[in-house]
Amino acid sequence: MPSKPEGGSRPPQPFHLIPLKRIADRRRSLPFARGNRPRDHIYASQLGDCARAVWFNWHYPELRPDDNFSETRGALGHAVEGLVAKQLGALLVAEEVSFYAEEAHVSGRVDFVIRLKPKGPMIPVELKTTYAYDKFINSPLPSHLLQLRYYLTQIPEAPYGILIYYCLSNWGDKAGQWAALVIPRDDKSVWSRAEALWRIVLRKDSPACEHEGEKEPCWGCSKSPEAVLKGRARA
Repeated sequence: MPSKPEGGSRPPQPFHLIPLKRIADRRRSLPFARGNRPRDHIYASQLGDCARAVWFNWHYPELRPDDNFSETRGALGHAVEGLVAKQLGALLVAEEVSFYAEEAHVSGRVDFVIRLKPKGPMIPVELKTTYAYDKFINSPLPSHLLQLRYYLTQIPEAPYGILIYYCLSNWGDKAGQWAALVIPRDDKSVWSRAEALWRIVLRKDSPACEHEGEKEPCWGCSKSPEAVLKGRARA
């Protein structure tokens, strides 16, 4: 039976938790090499982003409005990856493994690949740091699901992927806790979204914001090169 999340009720199926930390010290696997990332592509992490934000990032790659944020978040993410890698121990097959679906023009680099059994299938594992830990372990972000499911399309033998949420918040003394969610495959959703985004980035004109009219402003558009261009226009 899947275990309950720490300090909360069981999340809705099929996002059940597995005791990955307890399993990690029992298995042994051999590593394999990582690959290079191509350039004529959409990143797997962008599949769930607002199409308008993706369009602006594609057409204005030199404009980065959030460099300081990205560098800080990136350094923190690498530190957390190291901590989790140590806890995964002998389950770990490889770290930062790159994939490229050439025909779909999508690439990505999964954080970990593991085996739960010595001769079992390889399983992609994506790690996300968050201050909204309780929320996400009960309802993962759709963009996180699409990203992990892209990696699943690149590992045909994987029956599922694992999405780890690592808590950064001290609320409830949960900082440093992490939970492993089992995510089923959904190849169709990945390829339909990838096809739609690829058509959009090749357009001359930017599309409408996919979150236009919602109560909260679109986070993706506010962190895209569009924000830099608007700032320059006001200056």
